[in-house]
Amino acid sequence: MALMQVNTFMDILPSLLIFTIGTALYVGYVFIFYKFISTNKVLDLDLHQYAQGAYPKIKTMFGMLLWTVEFLIIFPIIAFFWSVAYAVMLAFMTENMTMLEIIIVSVSLVASVRIISYFSEEAADILAQTVPLTILAIFYIDIHFIRWSQVMELLKSLEFLGMVMVYSLIFIVALEFVMRIGQKVVRRN
Repeated sequence: MALMQVNTFMDILPSLLIFTIGTALYVGYVFIFYKFISTNKVLDLDLHQYAQGAYPKIKTMFGMLLWTVEFLIIFPIIAFFWSVAYAVMLAFMTENMTMLEIIIVSVSLVASVRIISYFSEEAADILAQTVPLTILAIFYIDIHFIRWSQVMELLKSLEFLGMVMVYSLIFIVALEFVMRIGQKVVRRN
């Protein structure tokens, strides 16, 4: 191991600041990200409050329309960004996985967190933060492990893997739908 020459505090101050601020920002992002993905009720929009009217059937139909917008439009967009975020994080760590494998693993991670969130938000929290914090730990152990070329390849290949992402989002939305319906059935009994 080569030792670098350090003459003054000012020689190491820029590196200390970059690592400290970078770590704080990264962990802050991870905290917000994993808290958001691992909560049972991801979208707390409560669009049903806008379904008001004098006629109960119209109110019910409008409420169903708003739920559909929330569930079939907004949720898939959020799930897509979660999947891409995990895929980028995984791309930092691997050099032997194909882009398709990275996307499949990231989507399955999002789906697993969503399933677990219906049983234990605490367990979902742990799973959701495992990959990002592992990346941080590996970075501190081996500062040269980051594979920017793999991340750039992933980002470039997203347009070619578009149908895989569409199928993956359909899978996550269907899974979320089944979990929500199952939760409602269990709560009624």
